[in-house]
Amino acid sequence: SNTMLHYDAARGLPLAPLRTVAFEEDFVWAGGSEAARYDGLIEEWQRLGNAQGMKGSIVHAVLPSGDRVFLATDRGVEEYDPRYERWRLYASPDSIDVLDAFVAGSALWLLCKDKLLRFDVASRVFSPFPLTAFPGDSIRSIIVNGNEFWLVTSSDVWQYSVSADALRPF
Repeated sequence: SNTMLHYDAARGLPLAPLRTVAFEEDFVWAGGSEAARYDGLIEEWQRLGNAQGMKGSIVHAVLPSGDRVFLATDRGVEEYDPRYERWRLYASPDSIDVLDAFVAGSALWLLCKDKLLRFDVASRVFSPFPLTAFPGDSIRSIIVNGNEFWLVTSSDVWQYSVSADALRPF
């Protein structure tokens, strides 16, 4: 039978509005006004918000990585260890106003008004990419393909080059 599963607040999905979803083996991770994890083995959602230790109030992107999950929030990047139910916040070196975030390869990218911040999950280090040609809030679309991505504004397209480790006009 071709049956599509549907989850909303009435069916256990504990957050709204929903902004991002990531998949990992038996789990589905969701983010919005908080985070949630769906366990496919027991078929149950678990809420992961401020009451459970998360610091941010908006989850922009989720990146499962081994036995941890990294969440790009309005406070920076938060690492969650589900085995011990522990949180760790990696705040940006300077104050940031995250407009959006996305996953490309093994990094979380935080889009801010005047820069992109790359958070490498292996080293847990932020690297800034200044946005001098256009402000972050002018980006209309972000297209990700593996480790590469394109940023689309109303008048041009920029590509992140892995080999050059830089943004360049396309």
